[in-house]
Amino acid sequence: MSSVLRAIRDRGDLSLSLIVTGMHLLSDFGYTVREIERDGYTIAGRVPMDLTSENPSGMLQGLGRGIQDLSHAIGEVHPDIILVQGDRGESLAGALAGAYLGLPVAHVSGGDVTEGGMIDNSIRHCITKLAHLHFPGTSASAERIRCMGEDPGRIFMVGTPSLVSLRDIGQEEVDRVLAGLGIRPGVPFILVLQHPVTYESGFAAQQMRETMEAVAGLGVQVVVIFPNSDAGGREMIEVIRSYVERGNIRMTENLPYRDFLALLSASSVLVGNSSAGIVRTQALGVPCVNIGTRQKNREHTGNIVDTGYDRQEIASAVKKILRDPGFRDRILVMDTPYQDLGTGGRIAGILAGVDLGPGLLIKEFNPCR
Repeated sequence: MSSVLRAIRDRGDLSLSLIVTGMHLLSDFGYTVREIERDGYTIAGRVPMDLTSENPSGMLQGLGRGIQDLSHAIGEVHPDIILVQGDRGESLAGALAGAYLGLPVAHVSGGDVTEGGMIDNSIRHCITKLAHLHFPGTSASAERIRCMGEDPGRIFMVGTPSLVSLRDIGQEEVDRVLAGLGIRPGVPFILVLQHPVTYESGFAAQQMRETMEAVAGLGVQVVVIFPNSDAGGREMIEVIRSYVERGNIRMTENLPYRDFLALLSASSVLVGNSSAGIVRTQALGVPCVNIGTRQKNREHTGNIVDTGYDRQEIASAVKKILRDPGFRDRILVMDTPYQDLGTGGRIAGILAGVDLGPGLLIKEFNPCR
């Protein structure tokens, strides 16, 4: 969302207030609120919303407490519009707060489909039904929102925020990030980013172990970024830590967004189940091995190789990619549904021009024909 936030901040007819919550405030996951502060943003409120419980019931309790505290924070800010993104529980909390407080909600990246995530899919569509303005990233997502009964006049297909291509990444950035992680430049390395799946949280540690066994035995450099804070995330981190003594494994809690993109652009393959693999890799010419169910049926391009939670299947897919040096060149010319269409500026412009009258809060069902 960085390009959207910058565009809002830079306009004279908008003001930006950030309420920071979720894993941004958790030290185990890098305490990334510091990145927001380093980027020069003023934080209007901090709402602890710990969704890191070992089970979904604990996640639900954390969400409930977060909603309660969020209502107070929003009351301090007095916003005209609440802007949320994606399918996180924190975004659902923001949308629910808007609905009950009589505030319009604008939703970025609605309409996507990730059937394997199950709860993520449901949360995203729930936010769509609570939202009053929709900023989907692809044409197919925009059509799904329309077929959910939303007003076509409130659906704006704006593209993918902060989508970066190879031409946007400087070699100096890449060299600095690789040096900081102890990665030898010019030598292949695997980047691993794998998150828990809510309804599979009891298997998260074993799923992570299958991935780690697959990449650890390939004899190439490996960088592992910690998973998100959903149920099962802490168990996955413990598995990752157990592999650090192996000479070819490096790990990091978190990376600033630009550093992550620099690292991703230099990697030989991204392995895991992050949405970054689906959305970001094609523009950077990076192959992706997408593991398991989390991104099931999400729109993607030909650089994605799907596998199950099996170390041999994962290793085989990675080997096949590493043995095909022309794969990267082919990726850059593949068609992709994900494009930056000046997304940040377009969202800011629409928000600046919206009529904040009471009619914005009225939602009528529009049949999909």
